[in-house]
Amino acid sequence: MIMIHMIGNRNLEIVKYFLWLTTVCSLLCFHALSTYNNFNQCCKNKLVSPRFMDIKSMYFGGPNEKNGGVTFLNRRMLSINETYKILWHNSPSYFLKKAHISLRACRFNNCQITTDLGQMSVADVVIFRHNYLPKKPPVKQTDQIWILYGQETPFYMRKSYLKKAWLGQFNWSITYGHTSDISMPYASIAKEVIRAKKNYSDIYRKKTKQVAWIVSHCFAVSGRDEYVQKLRKYISVDVYGKCGNLTCSRNGSECMDKISKEYKFYLSFENSLCKDYVSEKVFALYNNKYSIIPVIRGAPNIDEFVPRKTYINVFDFENPEILANYLLSLGSDEQTYSSYLQEKDKFRPYYASYYRAMCSLCEKLNKYNTSKVLENSSWFTIRNNCLVPQNRSQIVIKDRAPDYWYWD
Repeated sequence: MIMIHMIGNRNLEIVKYFLWLTTVCSLLCFHALSTYNNFNQCCKNKLVSPRFMDIKSMYFGGPNEKNGGVTFLNRRMLSINETYKILWHNSPSYFLKKAHISLRACRFNNCQITTDLGQMSVADVVIFRHNYLPKKPPVKQTDQIWILYGQETPFYMRKSYLKKAWLGQFNWSITYGHTSDISMPYASIAKEVIRAKKNYSDIYRKKTKQVAWIVSHCFAVSGRDEYVQKLRKYISVDVYGKCGNLTCSRNGSECMDKISKEYKFYLSFENSLCKDYVSEKVFALYNNKYSIIPVIRGAPNIDEFVPRKTYINVFDFENPEILANYLLSLGSDEQTYSSYLQEKDKFRPYYASYYRAMCSLCEKLNKYNTSKVLENSSWFTIRNNCLVPQNRSQIVIKDRAPDYWYWD
């Protein structure tokens, strides 16, 4: 009898626990369902990344009277077992290898990249390169997302897509800028894991020349040609390429290898002075085999991309003469000069931007079931993104002197 009584009590406890657990689960399910219904009612059409609503985006314009300038297209949501087709439209030959990479290692890897234009009607996403746009847009499927891609600054992208036929066609952007829907910078800087041993004293003693510059795009909007003309009055600057009087090996790597051995400084001067615009002119110099100090004139926020004490920022100097005097002083001080090289050798360029961008795109396609269409005919504004010197040989930026103005 005692044993039966004990078994009965145990069963009673189990029943009580089961009833308690069932009640808790029911309450949790009811709460979750209520939350979802409330969200669905109030936020149904707002399931979109905050960046989509950033009307200050570098490549898309201001609001209009309809939905704050943004029209949302409801897109079908795929299950994780289905595939998004991403089509690169009219990719150049050098882009083909990169375009077909697998996204298996991405967090969301149910995206397939193709350059087959025969997939145009069935692609979920079509990416257009800004300088390869057809005169007339192809037929756009109702639920397709069209993306504008470009690695140049707005100064060099405006003409190619500010055409009446293309206005309002694009939904997202892929550019070097962090305000783009998908950011794809030229590269990034990473810590060097294995550093090569160098004799910095020997490297310094073999340098017999001051400043070198390779340039083939003459008279850029940044005014770099005019600036270098001023700089050459105070320090020796050898100019290679179509815009100079010196020639170098057609092999870019061999040319830079020669220059880095003979010269103390290299001018990494961009064709535009725009935020986030940091090109190969900067990143290439962080290859460990190039023992030369970059002198950078480009993005006003360059400090966000490359470490201090590894380069000279032109914006830190009021005019070319002051910069030249500093370079001459630094170039004559072996210890300080070598400290720049040693610090630079702690880092290296990391070229994985395309892969990261495609992973981000695949994630965005999986997370959001809406896309935007900006209908305002004034597509974009560059205010507070790019600088143009009033006097093209001046270099101090707006918050230090009034010699630069923001382009609009």
